[in-house]
Amino acid sequence: MKKAVVLCFVCWLIPMVGVRASAGETLVLAADNWCPYNCDPASDRPGYVVELARAIFHEHAMTIDYQQISWSRSLQLARAGQVNGLIGVTPREAPELVFPEEPVGVSHNSYWTVKSSHWRYNGPRSLDNLQVGVIQQYDYGEPLNTYLNDPANRSHVQWVSGPNALVQNLKKLAASRVDVVVEDEAVVRYMARKTGLLVRFRLAGVERSTRGEDDVYLAFSSRDPHARQHARTLDTGIRALRRSGQLAHILARYGLRDWKSKDR
Repeated sequence: MKKAVVLCFVCWLIPMVGVRASAGETLVLAADNWCPYNCDPASDRPGYVVELARAIFHEHAMTIDYQQISWSRSLQLARAGQVNGLIGVTPREAPELVFPEEPVGVSHNSYWTVKSSHWRYNGPRSLDNLQVGVIQQYDYGEPLNTYLNDPANRSHVQWVSGPNALVQNLKKLAASRVDVVVEDEAVVRYMARKTGLLVRFRLAGVERSTRGEDDVYLAFSSRDPHARQHARTLDTGIRALRRSGQLAHILARYGLRDWKSKDR
């Protein structure tokens, strides 16, 4: 839950990349702009998950090619085996992928309005009669997924797509074209601060799961014959980075703490 402008030729270039997996080659990872998990590929802060992946797979003589593409397209490419993995995916939205044991973060639905609004989130039915901004093919968990996809709610649920879908939604919220935007809290704070819009918004509620359903992952295409090996490498690497303190150092660059920390 869970995502820099992409040149127009990226979408037709990626299917030509294919899946590459041996030492000395490149893992192609895809996702939309979901900063601070994954950000501008050209930035010195491309996202903490990108930095973790680069640190871990560098130890195995592999490089990371991170491509920023719309989320719906990223899912298609991973399912077809035309990229090696997805950043910020949950088992609910793509159960056919190969998931490691270690998540790369915890994402909760947060509900954002303009500062002048007094509305508070109190379950999906509290969204009735409001225009709700969400992103195509994102996994919002239950019961919100069912609510958003109910044909009876079609008239007031606005879906957007593209590599900068969240920025679109935040601009729509600022312009009163939607009443509520649903997104991960850390992502909204990071993106809204970057665009100068944070001062115009108010957090109107956070929905947390107690069953581990909010974990997000870097998962790998089942079409990649080395996917399970990559998942094991990632697990081992995350645990090693946590022990060494390098994980905390990378997260600190984004103003974050370890998602497993009790005082995060």
